[in-house]
Amino acid sequence: MKGSFGGPLLRRSTAKFNLPGLPVAAAAGSGKEVAVAFSVSTGRRDGLATVTVIGELDLAAIDIVTEAIGQEITTIGTRSVCVDLSQTQFIDSSGISILLKGRREADNTGVAYHISGAAGMVRQILSLTGVLEHLCAGATADSPG
Repeated sequence: MKGSFGGPLLRRSTAKFNLPGLPVAAAAGSGKEVAVAFSVSTGRRDGLATVTVIGELDLAAIDIVTEAIGQEITTIGTRSVCVDLSQTQFIDSSGISILLKGRREADNTGVAYHISGAAGMVRQILSLTGVLEHLCAGATADSPG
């Protein structure tokens, strides 16, 4: 089953992992590759999925993080998705857009969705933009994260 996020993880991504653990992405319009400072991992237990974003949630991360969230939301048996931002040091408007798109997709498919662990500058930006409460809604005691 596919949602509006697309197909399998990494399928549409411009990121490549051609060095041990070092992601690179094509710089917009330059034809060059530049190192990006993020990674994403997923985990699942009893229908509860966690997507952990480490580093910077910005334009360079958009394809991979969008695919990871979408894949977890659309996996059969998923009841709840938590996006763990406890190891995220930076977020920009692209990152906020990713999180809101995930929320819309989850709402449309009946899957609970929330963020957790946002701290420091990330929490402040989410609060100042007015999306923190909306993205934290739906967290329960048995939710991951």
